[in-house]
Amino acid sequence: VSLKSRNLVGHIRDIPLREIREDRAIYYIADFPVADREHLHFNADVTPQGRHYPAQIHFQHQFYTR
Repeated sequence: VSLKSRNLVGHIRDIPLREIREDRAIYYIADFPVADREHLHFNADVTPQGRHYPAQIHFQHQFYTR
């Protein structure tokens, strides 16, 4: 699993992910700084076990810190 973000002016950054396992579930968590009202576009690549190519996931979110 890998995750990148892009802000509205095009700045791209890799976001490190932390894997958490609970029984049969696996979660990927990220902690990273954001500004109030910052709007980010995310691109995640996820390669399921036994597959050769990653699934690509795209989403966006606006953050509110106050």
